[in-house]
Amino acid sequence: MKLLPLGTPVISPYPMIASLHSVIAAHEEDTLNWVLNNYVQIIYTHWEYTNLHGKKVEIQGNFTDAYFNYNVRPIYKMPFFYHDKISNAIIKRKWVSFAEFIQDYIDENYYVMCYLNTKYIPHSPNYLVRDFDHLTFIFGYDESNKVVHIADHYDMKAYDMYEVSFDQLNQAFIHTEADAECIKVHDEIQKSALNVNSIKNKLIQYQNSLPDCELVVEPVTLISAHYGLSYYDKLVQQINNGNVDYRAVHILCNHKSLMQKRLQALYEHNHIDCESYTGLSMKNDELLNLSTVLRNAMVKYQMKPSGISKLILQCEELNKLDAEFVSKLVQVL
Repeated sequence: MKLLPLGTPVISPYPMIASLHSVIAAHEEDTLNWVLNNYVQIIYTHWEYTNLHGKKVEIQGNFTDAYFNYNVRPIYKMPFFYHDKISNAIIKRKWVSFAEFIQDYIDENYYVMCYLNTKYIPHSPNYLVRDFDHLTFIFGYDESNKVVHIADHYDMKAYDMYEVSFDQLNQAFIHTEADAECIKVHDEIQKSALNVNSIKNKLIQYQNSLPDCELVVEPVTLISAHYGLSYYDKLVQQINNGNVDYRAVHILCNHKSLMQKRLQALYEHNHIDCESYTGLSMKNDELLNLSTVLRNAMVKYQMKPSGISKLILQCEELNKLDAEFVSKLVQVL
């Protein structure tokens, strides 16, 4: 049996970003400053997929290292990982089974990410219903019980850990053409210093609803992209249209939770004084609480659509408070 270390991801609504941040979180002492320097901006963009019930679902909110298409991925820019990509054909030709491949790579301390056919994954709502490839993160195995350990979102639930049998895993891989992406944490991680100038510049971009000066990934041209405070405007528009994904609000919760860590680090490194830290922390706590209330209301709305006017008022209140918070933080930096 071997399990590679995972922590609680600070960003969690989508599989890839949650998986990478769960690895980073296991090494937080060395990685946190880099995360605080880079994950300031949020983006509201647009692409759709068809869910189990045949309904078009819009994917909307994320941080600016969202993988907007299959060629732009945060894994390529994070400085903590060795990265290897193994083709589906090579795995099927060189290994007796995908489970055997997983054991070999886990033994070498590689986490494995791969799109698996969730028709063969019992935790998925697609199980035995339809073919649907979904990105799955594999971080361990237990040979005596013939299971692998995976982390994923299933049926719009929280990012969590599951066990899948070797047989189920093999079937899920046989019925997909996806390659496997393997990542390994560097033996020695170069710890970043807190970059106050960069953080301030990103906050100003957030304040002015502009793309980051220093994106984690290369800029991507998106006609429908909305950055920073304009995120709220787009959220209101989508609520009015009756088409919103609660994960777009969960990103706000992640954003405020991460901001609290950022404020603490700024204070501990003497970049803001005690009075400013106390006031800003209280304001950010209020933003986090309101974001959490809105997210929970959005989950209820998705189950039973009603109360749109109240959701819009909550978004507008958040927008106003967030603008005041960012303005104050920029002033004191």
